[in-house]
Amino acid sequence: MTITADDGPDGSGVASIIHAVDGGAQQTVDGAATTVPVTGDRTHTASYFATDNAGNAGAEQMQTVRIDTAAPAALGLSVPAYVSSANVAAVPVTGTAEAGSTISLTISDAGAAHTVTVTATA
Repeated sequence: MTITADDGPDGSGVASIIHAVDGGAQQTVDGAATTVPVTGDRTHTASYFATDNAGNAGAEQMQTVRIDTAAPAALGLSVPAYVSSANVAAVPVTGTAEAGSTISLTISDAGAAHTVTVTATA
């Protein structure tokens, strides 16, 4: 995660950025930008604020990021044997997928392809 501060054209300039990740110890970095390491598959929260060269501290900000490096589980589908281009719009297709996944189902028949895309829900 990259944090960048700006004191504006009439400010005294950014002196430092103070940040913490997941409630850990605050780290102070001199300057107007820093890269904060955020690792591990889960939701992380970073808190941060900047100080200017006149000694003023900005309001604390929070940013939440979710890291998910695991591939989704294999999609399980159940499709009747009678699917064709003539009845593709009325065929029940059921399955399971990770919530929020995008699923595209393409049925090809006699050279014509029919694709439906949906988003899995919980």
